[in-house]
Amino acid sequence: VGHGTLTQEVALTIDPDVIFVSGYKSGKAVKDMPPAEELTQDPAWKQVRAVKNGRVHTLPGNHLICISHHLVKAAEDMARILHPECFP
Repeated sequence: VGHGTLTQEVALTIDPDVIFVSGYKSGKAVKDMPPAEELTQDPAWKQVRAVKNGRVHTLPGNHLICISHHLVKAAEDMARILHPECFP
């Protein structure tokens, strides 16, 4: 129920095709998720499909880390990245 935490170990095991990270910064990334540039340089992530294929994307923090109407904007952000052909 609600938001959960995905550990680095689980994320690496899942080997995602695409990774979305928050652009929000306040001294430390939200929920310890490193920003895209740190994640792509981290040796632990080098063999993950999303990193190898350049599919790590930063989205506005207020679209990703809220429980308001901004979640719709996050879905649209993701759709534009995943299916650009649908957005002329």
